Amino acid sequence: MLNPEIRLSNQDLKELDICYQTALDNNNNYTPYADYIGWNLAIAFLQDGQRNKAIQTLNTLKSHTTEPDLITNNKVLIRNIIVRDEIDMSLVKKYYQKK
Repeated sequence: MLNPEIRLSNQDLKELDICYQTALDNNNNYTPYADYIGWNLAIAFLQDGQRNKAIQTLNTLKSHTTEPDLITNNKVLIRNIIVRDEIDMSLVKKYYQKK
């Protein structure tokens, strides 16, 4: 998993986005990790200031994940971004510590 305090370059962000789309579109080596790739991609978008892409990624993630902790954290993170207009990185760090 990505360290939530590390920012990705634009090229890395594009590559992670491609990995996530590949994981969702096909049954391949990335597919079992789609939840984690999506979560990391959303966090990377947030760190890059791309709120709309982060929300879009989190909504996509919400539609396919079955992991309870990820579902809960996902909902809280979306609510914080949309309603409170803030990003609680402690939630992100807490999720990483559980893994």
